[in-house]
Amino acid sequence: MRQSLRGLRRENEVLGVTRWLGKARVAAIQEKVLKSGRKKSGPGTFSSLTAPKNDVTLPVEAAGEESMAHAKIDLPQGTLDLLILRTLALGAQHGWAISERIQQISSNVLQIQQGSLYPALHRLERRGWVKASWGASENNRRAKYYELTPAGRKQLDTEKAEWQKLTAAIAQVLGSA
Repeated sequence: MRQSLRGLRRENEVLGVTRWLGKARVAAIQEKVLKSGRKKSGPGTFSSLTAPKNDVTLPVEAAGEESMAHAKIDLPQGTLDLLILRTLALGAQHGWAISERIQQISSNVLQIQQGSLYPALHRLERRGWVKASWGASENNRRAKYYELTPAGRKQLDTEKAEWQKLTAAIAQVLGSA
């Protein structure tokens, strides 16, 4: 079976491939490509690499200072839901505005990609924590606005308390080491 990850382009997606295959496997693939003389597509990147045994095609970023400067922080599972619920507690917003608000509040540390944001919004809507309605955006385009439901507000309070308890425990462990 041929598995293709050719569409991955962003650095955080490349890092996801590294986690999926493992650093040692990616390093071995990079080494094979370097030995084969395959050309790079741009500074610090390979256009695609093929591992002959598994027939997996994937982009892999070459290690170096350039790639480390733009490293992204991966959110622990469930954190995105908490961030969205918290953002919607301020009032109804469309998807793009939610993403921009999270990025703004986090001083550009958290950048939510559309491929993560919209599935999360749909999941929250299915759970009854947010409700959606169509409206006009600031630039007069049709946009789907999401707002917190009473059940969503209750869930936000629950998740916020759990997050604070978890982070306090982690801080306690880190402080004692």
